[in-house]
Amino acid sequence: FLKIKQNVKETTIDIASAVLIGNPKFNLVDVHYDNKTKKKEKSAKTRMVDFTNIISDTLNTRSGISELPATQIEIEEIENLLSSNDWKVELLSGVDANEFKVKSISSPKLLHVATHGFFLPDKQITTSTGLLALTPGINKNYEQNQPYLRSGILLSGAQNTIENNLQGADNGIMSAYEAKNLNLDNTDLVVLSACETGRGKFVTGEGVFGLQRAFLEAGAKTVIMTLWKVDDKVTSELMRLFYTNWIGNKQSKREALKNAQISIKEKYYSPYYWGPFVLVGQ
Repeated sequence: FLKIKQNVKETTIDIASAVLIGNPKFNLVDVHYDNKTKKKEKSAKTRMVDFTNIISDTLNTRSGISELPATQIEIEEIENLLSSNDWKVELLSGVDANEFKVKSISSPKLLHVATHGFFLPDKQITTSTGLLALTPGINKNYEQNQPYLRSGILLSGAQNTIENNLQGADNGIMSAYEAKNLNLDNTDLVVLSACETGRGKFVTGEGVFGLQRAFLEAGAKTVIMTLWKVDDKVTSELMRLFYTNWIGNKQSKREALKNAQISIKEKYYSPYYWGPFVLVGQ
């Protein structure tokens, strides 16, 4: 009996984990009304931060600060698919889709981010405003890290930061500089379901610096990103097809994305809808 017991080995089930982020609450309640005058007053005074270009397009794309209702549907559909295939899923949306929680993520197998993305021109980076003013410690190695300030994603509270009501390290505007410090050492795939997440600045001898490089530096093996603005509703459709192909039909990540794009092309012929999605890494 003892001999048999010694030969029995405990087995553990490796449960795949995923963190799905979408539909952030960009405009948090950060004001109050004076009951007598009925005037809206800011809760705090802070320095001016100019993010005009980030919110210049408020139409139904993932490049403005407009609400993105399709991202909620997107992450919920992905959650249902993953859960039915025995994945452990954490869903962050609304107020919970904030920088603090994103920075607390610890190496999920899958990280999916559905929100606004942005890419800034030189003129917004070389001043003391914009992302430079919102990134603690960046001045110490400014020349080296400057390319990482061009791109980023918007999370909960971003609108309040733009309106000068929210400051600090977790202000809802996460740059590539911050993203490269995430803990993604064992992450198989990061999906950046947002606008222009594949754009970056070319540095001679170093390659392209931007969000995709930041997530790879953070440890991700593969990143799916976009090269230009993407439609909110159609992107949600494409992502549903991708995950159905990858998880449900057991296709490789690259094959699953290609087939999802082919399906979208049959419905929306213009490359605008299916062309910007690319996969880098393993």
